[in-house]
Amino acid sequence: MRKNFFTVFVLINFCCGFAQKHNTINKNGLTINGIIFKINSGNNDVPLILKTFGQPDSIEDYFFEIDNVMGKKYTYNNGLILYVTNNSLESFEITGKSYLFSPKNIKVGDTISSLETKFPNSYKSRSNLVLKLNYLNWDAGFLIEYNASGIVRKISFYKP
Repeated sequence: MRKNFFTVFVLINFCCGFAQKHNTINKNGLTINGIIFKINSGNNDVPLILKTFGQPDSIEDYFFEIDNVMGKKYTYNNGLILYVTNNSLESFEITGKSYLFSPKNIKVGDTISSLETKFPNSYKSRSNLVLKLNYLNWDAGFLIEYNASGIVRKISFYKP
């Protein structure tokens, strides 16, 4: 009996530790400049994108290899790229300083050390000049890339 209790205790601790390697953002926690975007939600995000950010400087056809579907790439010359499929936001890249990413109000130009208290698990697990945040329970997340001086240079959503 004591051996079974110990085994269960070890398994629970292992699972909890594994799940907490990176901090997680829920679907209502993703905002860009205060506007909530629910990635891959099936929402018609294009009107919201255009209302929030205006007309993009360019719109290109874009092939999403993993999903085997065509979409659009909206490029804003001030440091924002949005990838859209079926009028729903699929992913994004922020490289401009005029965009505020939430949760925790992060922007390009911040120091990576400022994220230590905001995302302690992800901060401890950062590597190769990247801090990772999980998104919901998906095998997807956010990458916060920084340079050798510790300055955030890019915030992006990825879906393998």
